[in-house]
Amino acid sequence: MLRYSEAGYAPHYSRVHIEIPDLEKIKKIDEEFIGLGDEIKDLSLKVLRSAKFSTVKTEDLTTIYDVLSKIRSILDRRIKVLRGR
Repeated sequence: MLRYSEAGYAPHYSRVHIEIPDLEKIKKIDEEFIGLGDEIKDLSLKVLRSAKFSTVKTEDLTTIYDVLSKIRSILDRRIKVLRGR
């Protein structure tokens, strides 16, 4: 989904033109990733620690899945902004 990230917010051949207001929207959307990344990191460390000593709680894995679903939702919103929707 982010295959053009090495070129910034536009693909190599400028097939997509992004205006400043849309860049601001994308920036706000991208900021949501930071908190979710930290949340996944913390949850993953919790799972790792518990796996060393006992079984992993299903609730922890479900929470990680829920956070990953949020990331997917954010990516979908980002794509809509890029497509002008």
